[in-house]
Parts: sequence; C-alpha cells; structure tokens
Amino acid sequence: MKAWLVVLIAGLQTAWIVGSALRQEYHLATDPVVRLEARTADLRDLRRAGHVSLRYEINEVPLALFEPKPPKDPAVGEVAFVVLEKQGDFHQPIRASLERPALRPGQVAIRGRVDYARRPRDPGAKRTADTQVRIRYGLERFYVSEGVRAPRGDLTVDAAVSSDGRPLLKEVYLDGRPFREAVKP
Repeated sequence: MKAWLVVLIAGLQTAWIVGSALRQEYHLATDPVVRLEARTADLRDLRRAGHVSLRYEINEVPLALFEPKPPKDPAVGEVAFVVLEKQGDFHQPIRASLERPALRPGQVAIRGRVDYARRPRDPGAKRTADTQVRIRYGLERFYVSEGVRAPRGDLTVDAAVSSDGRPLLKEVYLDGRPFREAVKP
C-alpha cells in the first residue's frame, strides 16, 4: 500500500508540472503579443542565478491616465490594469484602471500590482496629475546563463498577455536580434 501511495504522489506531481508547462506554452502560442521597449535597471544578482533586471515605460503610469479616477492613491499590492495600444513599433499606455477595463479593437490590458505612488518634489504635497504610480508586471527579471555579460544595446521585449491580463515573457531582443543569438561568442 505504501508503494501505491508513493506512485500516486509522484504521478500527481508530474501531472502538475507537465500541466503547468503545457498551459504556459499554450498561452505563449495563442495570446496577443505586445512589444515593449526595455532598459536595464540592475545588471546582476550574484546571490542567485544570473539575471538582468528590466524596466519599461509602462512601469511608471501617470495617475492622470487612471479611469475612473481613484479617490485616493492606489495602495501597495493593489491590482492595476494598464491598457496598451500599438503606436509605431511599440505598445504604449493609453489609460489605466484599478478595475478590469473595457477594451476596443487593437487594445490589450496588462495586469500588474502597484509598487507605490510617487509625487514629484514634495512627498507631502497633494496628489496632482504629475503623480506617478509604479506598477510591477512580473516581466522585470530576465534570467541569463552564467557567464553571459550584461547586455549593451537596445532591448526590446515581446510579452504574451492572457485574456485576464497576466503577461508572460515571450522573447527578449538585443539590437533587434533574439537575446540568445546576440550574446553568443
């Protein structure tokens, strides 16, 4: 009976891992893709596997873009949606909301969590249209192989965005070439 229980537990764990990988691959293959301009924030975290920390224009959203206007600054950890629309080569934020927004054709809503709301100059000042809301999407860290140097050049990211707004990093480009190819010796 104990052997049966071990086989059952191992089978369930395997099914969970395979199911998670299949679900992620399905979303990467079928969900709409947004292209974002990126820049490096931190070059490496040497305590863990090597990675590059990325920042995007959509990380800092003006409070003025929020519809409806929140009665107070968004709280840390609160879910926020940023509506993106392709303008030129990249997707740009056109509005934001603390609720799931209605979308028009060609728009995608990406979901993130509020990191903080920052007022310019005087932190005690009343909020204004200049107040910036910092949002994290889970796209801010890109893992690289050990020994790969920090990228120098133009970084571009393709992210698949599911119907509920959750983004998945699909591809990172360095100077227009896939990152893996661009950093080969």
